[in-house]
Amino acid sequence: AARAVARRALSVGSSPKGYVGFGSFHSDNVEELIRMPDSQYVAPKLPFEHPKISAHKLRALEFGHDAAQMLYRLDPRWNFINHGAFGAAMQPATNYATSWREFQEHQPLRFFDRVLLPHLVDVYRKLAKFISAHPLDIVLLQNVTTALNTIVQTESSQWGPGDEVAMLAIGYGSSKTILRTTCEARNATLRLIETPLPATEAEIERAILNGVSDKTKFLLLDQITSNTALRLPVERIAAACASRGITVAVDGAHSLLNIDINCSALQHAGVSYFTTNAHKWFSSPKGAALLWMAPNVRDRVKPIVISHGLTQGLTSAFIWDGCRDYTAQLSLPLCLNVWETIGIPRVRKYIYDLARSSAHMLATAWGTQTLSDTLHTTMWLVELPANCGDTTQGPLTSTRAKQVQDYLYDNFIECPIKTIDGRLYARISAHIYNTPADYIALRDAIVKFTP
Repeated sequence: AARAVARRALSVGSSPKGYVGFGSFHSDNVEELIRMPDSQYVAPKLPFEHPKISAHKLRALEFGHDAAQMLYRLDPRWNFINHGAFGAAMQPATNYATSWREFQEHQPLRFFDRVLLPHLVDVYRKLAKFISAHPLDIVLLQNVTTALNTIVQTESSQWGPGDEVAMLAIGYGSSKTILRTTCEARNATLRLIETPLPATEAEIERAILNGVSDKTKFLLLDQITSNTALRLPVERIAAACASRGITVAVDGAHSLLNIDINCSALQHAGVSYFTTNAHKWFSSPKGAALLWMAPNVRDRVKPIVISHGLTQGLTSAFIWDGCRDYTAQLSLPLCLNVWETIGIPRVRKYIYDLARSSAHMLATAWGTQTLSDTLHTTMWLVELPANCGDTTQGPLTSTRAKQVQDYLYDNFIECPIKTIDGRLYARISAHIYNTPADYIALRDAIVKFTP
């Protein structure tokens, strides 16, 4: 059986027609494959044998300890409540990626020349369906940072003196660096929009709409902010800004699996770009992200790494950016199958409920409050008690935040401490491997902290 699979793999991509795609690849034309209607498309067969995950076990999976043992390889000594940082890859996907790497090295030219590209197209098609997008409108990249650089490289060609570019002051740090550096090169102005905190959805929306002007060319919105973990009403904000001629990009780094993603709805609201990481809540191996582009901007987007397929179409331009490890991207359909088999609504209910109840438990125990009671999803910010820093003596700084976080780390608790308006907050995350005991450990450790 193994030899039969190998023989089939050897013949994948063989064509009597000569080269049909970009470069000297021997596989089918990716532009034809990506455009093919579902009724005609035939997915490529897996070129190696790989053990299947029991659907029955996934459907019956108990969240918490059982999920940690079956799906993850986290060190059990740790209370890991920081999934929002870099995620944690599910073990079935890392095993699958390893199988792909082994197959690759058995015959590297076969893998790159004949097998890789059709399988990546299959990933495009499957993930596009999951986010309600057309596969022609998405590309796979290694992370959201690469996607944002791609977006800004495209849009900044239209920026110049007198133009403004906007994002939230509470937005992600590297995004500010990308925009600030590009604005300086284009003699444009970066406007960081301040928002009140705590704030309601309406107050944040009003602050953003008051912060843009007729000079604003581009607005970058976080769908879920990183430091403050707030879910923003990006559709309403985008609709208002697009009607004023502002190009809107949405950074959904924390969105995939965490919330429903509907790129058709985003397009209808006026969003031009949306990007999301797969290594966070989706739990893929590191090195996979999606970038969606609205049809009206798609044709002018170019990759930041130029390679063979640049002039052959969007998929060809992005699908190959040189010889590297593509196995994280190849693992995405397996991740999707795992989540859909377990039941995505069931997953979300568990992690939403656990995050919410744990945040309220911590706030009650510490005599403090959460940053918001309505805008958090799987990450919550809970203010630390006075023993971690007395705000009556002046605003607290990142120096104290690091001291507290290092103390937690030394006690095998991985939880980031954030400084917001001179106050310290624990940003807790919840995923299916977490249990209430993780947050009880955090509660007790913070109570014992002394500067």
